[in-house]
Amino acid sequence: MNMYFYENCRLFLEKLILEKSDNIELVKVYSRLIEKVAEVEIAYRANDVDYYKNQDKSNADVAKNLHSVQGEVYKKSLDKGIQGYTPIPGQV
Repeated sequence: MNMYFYENCRLFLEKLILEKSDNIELVKVYSRLIEKVAEVEIAYRANDVDYYKNQDKSNADVAKNLHSVQGEVYKKSLDKGIQGYTPIPGQV
């Protein structure tokens, strides 16, 4: 849900609570709104963590495969006596 919606609701409820400080129901609704905002933010952050974990694993797999292939090419070029093969610096 859009966070601006929560922010507008929060401001509206705070204004009502200041105007009608004897209304306990407004405080309960305000409390529930804050709980919902926290739930949404926790779920949002959990998705971020999962995304970055998967991205890091994928990047590590790509780097591992790249180094493995480059190592094999370099080794085969040496076995066949091919001169002049120079891997990209920092890649092997």
